[in-house]
Order: sequence, then C-alpha cells, then structure tokens
Amino acid sequence: MDPKDITALAKEVARTLQVEGNVRTIFGDPVTLDSRKVIPVSAVLITMGGGGGYRTPPDPAEGGFVGRVKRMIPVGAGGGFKLDVKVIPVGYLHEEDGRVQFCAIPMPLEVPGRKRI
Repeated sequence: MDPKDITALAKEVARTLQVEGNVRTIFGDPVTLDSRKVIPVSAVLITMGGGGGYRTPPDPAEGGFVGRVKRMIPVGAGGGFKLDVKVIPVGYLHEEDGRVQFCAIPMPLEVPGRKRI
C-alpha cells in the first residue's frame, strides 16, 4: 500500500472519530421533563477492519494436478477497509436528593455489539 494512501486513511479515521465520537454524542443536551432535568447518555461503538491479498502467477514448470488447478485460478489482487460508528443509548443522568444518579435503559437482546449492563 502506498504510504500516501495510509496517511489519507488515518486522516479519514481521525476525522470520523472527531465528528462522531465527541462529548455531545455521549452526553446529550439536558432535557427538562416535568420539573426534573435529565441528561441522555449513550455509548459509542467503533469497529474497523480491513484486509487484502493477491495471487501471483503460477510457476509454469509446476506440473500435475496442483499445477493445472493453479493455472485455472485468475491472477489478481484486492482489498478493502470498513469503519463503522454506532451510537447506542444506554441511560440517562438525573438529580435526586442532591445526588446525581444514572438510570440504565433496558435494552433488547438484538442490539449488536452491546453488552448487557
């Protein structure tokens, strides 16, 4: 991989984290419900992965069944990268009797990547 491509990729990852993973993403703006202020709390799940590979031309001198199979498989290269950012609500903060308390939001089992609290 060209070093310029790696630099561009690193800059894109950093930009995405700055935009998607800031404090306002985790702690939302306070909301007033009745006479109580609550602050929504979320978790940010960041996953990334990538890979690539190539196949070189087979050795023409290689004979037998293995040599024939290798000559049938095309020569080429490929690769890819994925960055995924998910924001998942986990609860809210509120004040009660002069103390700040966290209340968890019950979560469904089908939320991928989130562990039960």
